Amino acid sequence: MPLLYAPRALTPAASRRYIGQHMSTPADRHPFDPVSEAIGELRAEMRAVRSTLEHVDTRVGRLEDRMWWVIGIVVTGLLAQVGTLVAVLVRAH
Repeated sequence: MPLLYAPRALTPAASRRYIGQHMSTPADRHPFDPVSEAIGELRAEMRAVRSTLEHVDTRVGRLEDRMWWVIGIVVTGLLAQVGTLVAVLVRAH
């Protein structure tokens, strides 16, 4: 069905009044309101995602600590190799 009129834009105050008139409060919602249930499910999913992200963040922090230890050990080994090479070259001359 074609739109016979163009809806006019609401002013911010009128928009707030409209939203306030058409939003339900928790007391007058039906207990099986599908929108409320969907919002509740989304919130539960967000809590689960947040918990998972916190766990991943902790694990990444531990891996970063281990990575720096490995980098330190590798750099120390390379410096020892360079030192040995320099000592051999100095002694050879």
